[in-house]
Amino acid sequence: MTRPHDVGRWRGRIRAEYSEMPGIQLTIRQISQLWNVDVRTCGAVLKALVKEGFLVRSVDETYARARVGVETALQGARRARSGA
Repeated sequence: MTRPHDVGRWRGRIRAEYSEMPGIQLTIRQISQLWNVDVRTCGAVLKALVKEGFLVRSVDETYARARVGVETALQGARRARSGA
């Protein structure tokens, strides 16, 4: 069972890591393995970070910084339009 204090502690840690590496895009499993946090807690933390607008979840189920994620999506759309 995920405890509220676990979510708060991990939320700060994962937020700090994404702030240090703003271009990082990871799946829930990758995050769980990288920072050694169980998948259930990881899911609760990611849900909270998405809800507050810090992270975005992409269609390929990776999580990225919200602003960086928007910029990446825009770059992909521009490439698609240009045929690159």
